Amino acid sequence: MNSKWAEREKRAFEIYNAEKTMSDDLMIYHFADWVINAYRTKYSNNQNPAFAKPAGTGSKTQQLSEKQIHTFAQKLSQHPEFSSKFSEPGESYDKLAARIAEKLEDPAQAKKWESYLKQVGFNGSLGAAV
Repeated sequence: MNSKWAEREKRAFEIYNAEKTMSDDLMIYHFADWVINAYRTKYSNNQNPAFAKPAGTGSKTQQLSEKQIHTFAQKLSQHPEFSSKFSEPGESYDKLAARIAEKLEDPAQAKKWESYLKQVGFNGSLGAAV
């Protein structure tokens, strides 16, 4: 945790979650997840091929990679408009994110939620289901 990249990720996490009201335990859980994903995707020399961009992402339309599914599921679970519409009563953010991730694996469902994905940072255009 003394490395420069960890401090940079800590600041980014704090800025991203500044307005969120979560318990300390949940905040620690999300921070650990944030740091692990950041290390895995940005700082590790051994890039995991499972997290590589899918073939054809250079074109205008694309499908979500596993990494994108995980990231956007987490973001959508915290999105007020989205979570109020699609969460079950009493459902935790983590359970909602898991359900969202399952649905985002389906290209047709991801396309339906494209407007929400753009609100949480997705850049691009999702192709229709094949």
